[in-house]
Amino acid sequence: MSKYNLRITGGALRGRSLNDKKSLTIRPTSARVREAMFNVLRNTINGAKVLDIYAGTGCLSLEALSRGALFATLIENDDMALRIIKNNLKETELLIHSKIIKGSSPKVLTGLKGSFNLIFADPPYEKNISTEEGSMISKLLANEGLFVYEHRSSYNPPESFGDMRVYDRKVYGESAVSYFSATERL
Repeated sequence: MSKYNLRITGGALRGRSLNDKKSLTIRPTSARVREAMFNVLRNTINGAKVLDIYAGTGCLSLEALSRGALFATLIENDDMALRIIKNNLKETELLIHSKIIKGSSPKVLTGLKGSFNLIFADPPYEKNISTEEGSMISKLLANEGLFVYEHRSSYNPPESFGDMRVYDRKVYGESAVSYFSATERL
């Protein structure tokens, strides 16, 4: 039995169970936080190219693909997490809409090309996005794109990374989500 009972919360695959093998190193984003996050992002998802840094189980990318994102690139360094991601993408038949990269951020970020409409980062709570890593993420963000950073609620990330500025923060118990954009948001 799964520790988190991980399911996709919306879109074409709503209610679909995901593999999240009980692990001390993987902390999937809770259903409550994902649902709230994707309510904020609802006008950004359709047709988006997604980058998922610290992908874990891949649930954020799977959620985005279920809700209409075009393609997802997932970065993860942990071997068990990589197996879980690949299994989840196969079982949901979304493997053809994704690319999995083994490696750690920011090392992998330096070699990425192109731009992404939506970038997720959900690092372990003990690790925060560095200024250098944030600047790299900023360079990969498409015009009008969004960077979504999940972190411990007791941590306040910088107001900006590179050209990106925080435009909203939401707190959900122990978790918080900071939304960054290079363009001004209402």
